[in-house]
Amino acid sequence: MLVAANGPNSWVWWEWVRTHGDTIATATREHLVLTFYAVGIGLLISLPLGLLAWRWRWLAGPVFGLTGSLYTIPSLALFALLIPITGLGRTC
Repeated sequence: MLVAANGPNSWVWWEWVRTHGDTIATATREHLVLTFYAVGIGLLISLPLGLLAWRWRWLAGPVFGLTGSLYTIPSLALFALLIPITGLGRTC
């Protein structure tokens, strides 16, 4: 298999990339928006919890317990639970 070749048998089919630049750009923008939302929502949840646990030390145990149990839920199972609420993509 050729690495630098330009065809369907190479690692990157540059002709397809050249002709589908708008599709790639749209998918990249959508990915960045969804990533921004996920990181932003995570920050909005985690920063106040972290500050509360730091300010009132007695909250550290419950916060760590809750976040630790949420962290152990497999992502695919959580996605299955969230589909009825959020749909398969970004809700409008």
